[in-house]
Amino acid sequence: MGDFILTPEEMKRIDEWTIKDFGIPGFTLMEQAARGIVDIIETECEGEKVIVCAGGGNNGGDGFAAARYLLNRGYQVLVVFTGKREKLRGEAKKNFELYEKLGGETIDLEDFDPEFLDEADIIVDAIFGTGFRGEVEGKVKDLIKKINRTDACVVSVDIPSGINGLTGEVGGIAVLADITGTMAFVKRGLLLYPGRYHAGEVVVIDIGIPYNIPFEPKYRILDEDEFYLPFKIGNEHKGKNGKLLIVSGSINFTGAPVLCADAAQKIGAGLVYLLVPEDVHSVIASKLKDPVVIPYAKPEDIKRHIEDLKPHGILFGPGVGRGEHTVKILEILLEKEDIPLVIDADGIWALGEIDKVEREDVAITPHPGEASFLLEESPDRIDRGRFDYAKILREKTGYNVVLKGNPTVISTSYGNFVNILGNEGLGKGGSGDVLSGFIGGLLVQTHDIENSLLAGVYIHALLGDILYEEMNGPYYVPHDLIDNLPLVFEVLND
Repeated sequence: MGDFILTPEEMKRIDEWTIKDFGIPGFTLMEQAARGIVDIIETECEGEKVIVCAGGGNNGGDGFAAARYLLNRGYQVLVVFTGKREKLRGEAKKNFELYEKLGGETIDLEDFDPEFLDEADIIVDAIFGTGFRGEVEGKVKDLIKKINRTDACVVSVDIPSGINGLTGEVGGIAVLADITGTMAFVKRGLLLYPGRYHAGEVVVIDIGIPYNIPFEPKYRILDEDEFYLPFKIGNEHKGKNGKLLIVSGSINFTGAPVLCADAAQKIGAGLVYLLVPEDVHSVIASKLKDPVVIPYAKPEDIKRHIEDLKPHGILFGPGVGRGEHTVKILEILLEKEDIPLVIDADGIWALGEIDKVEREDVAITPHPGEASFLLEESPDRIDRGRFDYAKILREKTGYNVVLKGNPTVISTSYGNFVNILGNEGLGKGGSGDVLSGFIGGLLVQTHDIENSLLAGVYIHALLGDILYEEMNGPYYVPHDLIDNLPLVFEVLND
């Protein structure tokens, strides 16, 4: 269940269906949410002094219920109530009453000195939920400022207060949580920055939502169950392991083709042919040991090389530069309808310069800046709306899409996926070239372009996380990803 990614509106719809149509009372769901938060506290936090900051909505109701459970388990609990008592309704009101009936202490925010937060070992943030919009103001703003300055273990209920559950944007200020216990499904705002930063570790809490929800969510989290790796029986030869043709490089960019080719061969492509302009052939060839580097003088030469080499897949774009020659090459490659094609980098710019060509076996792998060549939107807007824009790109081009960044969003004929792995160490020039090489190398082994996108993205990001841990931070460079590729397969094959 937790592998789906929902908007706040979708989660509200599922809650209503669960309560009204399926028949699980809202109070039961709130109890389950509270137990999940308490389990997180008992597992991840130390100390016994707890301050629960609770608002007047259902998020606050989860906080009241958690406070009751904590009190029952021997914790010293204080609830700071940020709402109006006379406005409490439904399950939230019931849980507030039960907490006080148990003898729990409550203080209204107007009477609370935020400096008292320094005495807490644990702070539960249950002020605002995923439906929050606008700006945090007044005494709640002061409260959140103080929460963010304490040394307490901060656990947010469903989403850090002040974060927009749809966009991840901060409403002026937001809680910086150590852990966020989110209910049933991950919400978009927990994956989009800066919401992702504020959320800390995200734990999905099973609150008993039935598996047969009334609609299929649009996005799901990418994990290793969503793709397969090339299968080998032991007698494969270089031709059987697939032939990849890479068209890359220019006078100003000689590093990109090297990274692409090395990555593709390292991940298992049997033969990697690298077509580069003749004026940089010697430079690039001197940097490579295994791939075959072939010069070309003009775009028309590429037709002949394709006919001679008969590749199983083509990767085009990294470092080719922008100009008429790039457009001409892309037109030639798109004519080869029997060969799957991955378009990256400057190739995506060229795609914006030509008429649409209908193909099912083409993928594009832009970052937001490159995606802006195909959409009438700024890179910043695309980045902030990456969930929707990946899907829009697929609909507009008809091609499979990898919208790179954090998180990377993949829109394919298989469905829409979000990769939540990876770290800032991947944000270096050349990292995308390695990713393209991985995808191309997988493509010629599996002959499945959608699967190759999912596997390539996941392997690339997981490897980044492995190196982050090995090097105690983002202190690795793109070629480290290639050199340490076996570490990923140790994990995936475990």
